Order: sequence, then C-alpha cells, then structure tokens
Amino acid sequence: MGKQLWSIEPQVLMDERQGIMEASKVDFLFRPLLSGSLHKPVVVFTDGFQFHKDSVSEDTLKRQALSRTRRYRVWTLSWRDVQMCFARKVIIVQMCCHQQKCHQA
Repeated sequence: MGKQLWSIEPQVLMDERQGIMEASKVDFLFRPLLSGSLHKPVVVFTDGFQFHKDSVSEDTLKRQALSRTRRYRVWTLSWRDVQMCFARKVIIVQMCCHQQKCHQA
C-alpha cells in the first residue's frame, strides 16, 4: 500500500469505545504507522459462507456501523476472493515463466 507502513492486529473488538454503535469483532485491523498519515485504518472481515450464511443481515449492520463513522475503511473478503486472487497470480507467474523461456530460446 504505497510507502505507508502498517500494523496489523487480529481479532479486534470494535464497540462504543471507538464510537461504533453496533459492536463487532473484526478479523484484522490495519493501522497506519506514520504520524500524520492521510490513510484511514482498514478493518477486514474474512467471511466464509459456512459460518456466515445465516447472519448476513447482522453482519451487514456491523459493517455499516463501522463505515458510518467515516474513520475506517471496511473490507470483506470471502475464501473465494482469496482463492481467485491466488489463482490469478499463478496464471501470471506461469505466463511470465513461459515468456522468459520463449525469450531465452
């Protein structure tokens, strides 16, 4: 994320102490480390269908409560998102390796 340094903290409780009306435990909280940074902290939820299929509306309320403060960026990732990201990287690496072999020949 550019030249910004970040800290990462897992399983952070976000509630009234941070001005959040709907308490939630975020999977990860990224905080900018450089003083005077214009970047907002990023909260990340890693939601899997198996454990969240029956709580979609409750989960949405929690994310909206964080977003409404305008002090955080809210990201929600599923296992599929992660798998798709790695699948693309594998394809890119394979293409690059293939291109290097072609250029060496």
